Amino acid sequence: MSAIPLYLIRKGEIRRQQNTIAILGEGRPVFKPISGILSLYIYGRYKLNTSAVGFLDDNYVPVHIFHRSGMYRGTFYNPPIPSSEVFVKQIEYFQDRAKYKVFVSVLRDAYREMLTLSCSYDVNDGILRYFKGLLFATLVDGIYMTHLDPTAFPSNKGVSMALVYALFGVYAPVLSCVAYEFSLKHKVLPSDWYECGGYPCLRADALKSLLLYWEKIMSSSIVFRWGKGPRRMLFRNEFWKIEHMIMWGEPYTPFVGLWHIVGGV
Repeated sequence: MSAIPLYLIRKGEIRRQQNTIAILGEGRPVFKPISGILSLYIYGRYKLNTSAVGFLDDNYVPVHIFHRSGMYRGTFYNPPIPSSEVFVKQIEYFQDRAKYKVFVSVLRDAYREMLTLSCSYDVNDGILRYFKGLLFATLVDGIYMTHLDPTAFPSNKGVSMALVYALFGVYAPVLSCVAYEFSLKHKVLPSDWYECGGYPCLRADALKSLLLYWEKIMSSSIVFRWGKGPRRMLFRNEFWKIEHMIMWGEPYTPFVGLWHIVGGV
């Protein structure tokens, strides 16, 4: 069974029960084998006891925290001991001004190409905010599947995961298309919104529809050079290519295209 994210949008408690994660709260308890969980995406209010935290940590399951408005707040994760060789080479690579400038130039060119693919339709800013948070967390999942350090990259923006943020900037333009196409297929009414913390937030049923839409995109198949796999692997593959650039000097060519296109979503 392939591991997939577990999205939690209401409130309750997260516990360990043998080799499963138990979600207790509204309705019947939900039990998920730890081997089937890629990461947790938490939008609601959940308590985690120390046993559950340690269990998730031991099995390298990131816990992404979001504001109810969709904003990404941060990730709780203790990754396996990284490769010291990769870490040192990553620091050295991006401290080399010439190499750093080439890499940034490649990202900027990719961003400009992606911008030409973005949708020109007006989209709801609130819906776009949710998809931005989801894309960022998906990229975080991707980089944690490599030996790269998400923080070891020069940045003047004060972001904690600068390398993730760099790739987020490349792929974010297409989110306007994602938000627009979601709005066509799933009508979000004014009554589906409420104000929380000064932001418009989706009520549970509408948020569930949005998260299901995103997961259908991310779990759908896409063809890579090495075979076929879930679309979320596209982002992990980008970090793999960066790792190969750092370690073996392979030129990095970012994927450019409408990565969200899936029939029937």
